[in-house]
Amino acid sequence: MKNFYNYLTQPISTEDLEIWTSVNNIIPEKLNLFSDFINTLYIVVAETYLGESEDNIETKIELTDEDRKNHFKWCWSKTIEIFSKENIFFELTGEHYDYFYTFFEDVFYKQTEKKFRESLDLFLHDLFNFNKPHTKSDLDIISTIYKLLEVHTKKNIKKDLQS
Repeated sequence: MKNFYNYLTQPISTEDLEIWTSVNNIIPEKLNLFSDFINTLYIVVAETYLGESEDNIETKIELTDEDRKNHFKWCWSKTIEIFSKENIFFELTGEHYDYFYTFFEDVFYKQTEKKFRESLDLFLHDLFNFNKPHTKSDLDIISTIYKLLEVHTKKNIKKDLQS
């Protein structure tokens, strides 16, 4: 139990962070790009979401699961379109889409309190801010996201970032 608690709460050292980066072949520029992608996705989702909130108590309109799924699909496509205008191409479908749909469904769409949905912004910024301490749990999340997005970017972005 103590190991699990440490996994979730103990900050890792700068040296361990450097080792982790090297072992996982993390390229800092790609990591920044993927962070921008995720933060852009959050902004598009949050700014266009018309679902349940404390503000629309009087209308009592509830979105269906299908409505939320369609909203996320639109936001995902919009985010990919935004990046394509900068010649950065992500695949539209794949495991990365499924991962982020599940993530947003759990931590955004299913949240009934607005403050919890809005705290996701801070979580995402802190997750990719390496000036702040990180736990092994944080690094596992970052590794998963990095690997998913790396596999689902078009070839030319990989070449551009490595040169």
